[in-house]
Amino acid sequence: MVSFVLSARAQDLPCAPRALILDELSERHGEVVVFQGVSGGSVFEVFWSPVEPNSWTAAVTRPDMLMCLIAVGDGGALIPRGVQLKDETEALSLRKVRKNG
Repeated sequence: MVSFVLSARAQDLPCAPRALILDELSERHGEVVVFQGVSGGSVFEVFWSPVEPNSWTAAVTRPDMLMCLIAVGDGGALIPRGVQLKDETEALSLRKVRKNG
């Protein structure tokens, strides 16, 4: 089910050759891959920059090596392994603690 959704949505997303997008994410935004998963022959990835403003990108690479952007944003934080967040408010407060600490 998930692979079908990713494949269907990837057709309507902004896409470009994978190498071009990877260069842009790395060089311009300082983003590195922090998650990678495979679904139905496509690779889903999340990129994140440890440099303020902590930009992030979610993308899917299709079998034809076109990478399609799903979402982008600023102000993200990596959640430490084993931490269970109760709600969105707790996720936002974790980011503030990391930023100040």
